[in-house]
Amino acid sequence: MKQIKAVFIVIVLSLLVATNLYAFDSITDLTIPNSTSQALGLPVGLPYATVEQTDIVCPGSTTGVRMVVTPNQSILVPVPTGGSYGVQEFGFNYSNSNSGCLNDVSDLTITKPGHWTIKNNSTIDGFGRYLVDESNNGQYRQDPLTIDICAACSDLSPANFLVTNTAGYVFAAHIAPFTYDGIPQQTLNSSFFATQNQTLVELIGFEAIPGRNKVTLIWATGSEVDNAGFNIYRAGSADGEYVQINKALITAEGSPTAGAGYTFTDAGVQNRKTYYYQLEDVDLSGNSTMHGPVSAAPRLLRGVKR
Repeated sequence: MKQIKAVFIVIVLSLLVATNLYAFDSITDLTIPNSTSQALGLPVGLPYATVEQTDIVCPGSTTGVRMVVTPNQSILVPVPTGGSYGVQEFGFNYSNSNSGCLNDVSDLTITKPGHWTIKNNSTIDGFGRYLVDESNNGQYRQDPLTIDICAACSDLSPANFLVTNTAGYVFAAHIAPFTYDGIPQQTLNSSFFATQNQTLVELIGFEAIPGRNKVTLIWATGSEVDNAGFNIYRAGSADGEYVQINKALITAEGSPTAGAGYTFTDAGVQNRKTYYYQLEDVDLSGNSTMHGPVSAAPRLLRGVKR
């Protein structure tokens, strides 16, 4: 039976790596207001907006990346005047071993573009790629802002865009018009929000497989840069409190040019109860990125003896 289980895990990991059965999905919070907004009362650390990255299939069957930038309306409350609410500008950087790729702005597509302009090698805020609404009244702001990025000469992954600018930020978004915690719109009309560097781990699959009084977590990476390892967190609901369940860091086995497959078994859990899991990757500097959640409900498997 142990040999059968081992073969099953190998097959699942092979499917994750070979077919990208479970697409990479990364969500990054923008938590750092610019210095002017901080002086006016916006604290560091709140999830003011998110940047979600997912794999897409591009024309010509290359792999590309979709970025969706969504302001958090529960914190940055839209105002009814002053133009449309949403993202007005968005900056990011790009890195690829094929340096000739993605130099043309035509490689970037924004849904419902309106009067947006895509700029290359911009010096604005130290980002090499920049999107900006050129209208004077903000009527073309996007909520959410969706960008599809493809390069005809290379496959792309989210890891290609986790590159810091000169200020140490990966992404930045200019959002307007909004109020925050009672601060008048006239005082705090708009702001840039950024995020610190994320870990450079390309996760291509994360799955929870139920068993008898246990859940087996399986994940695979396409590449790992300066990765120290992983932690597993469990909760009783998707938005519940997640608690780390591994006693020691799960050591990284991948490299910048080759990924790896991993398994972790959460034993002693109850049958017929759904558990939710998040995966954390931690780099050598202590930066971390969360993935998931995924869920599974352990159950009694017929014909399986303990």
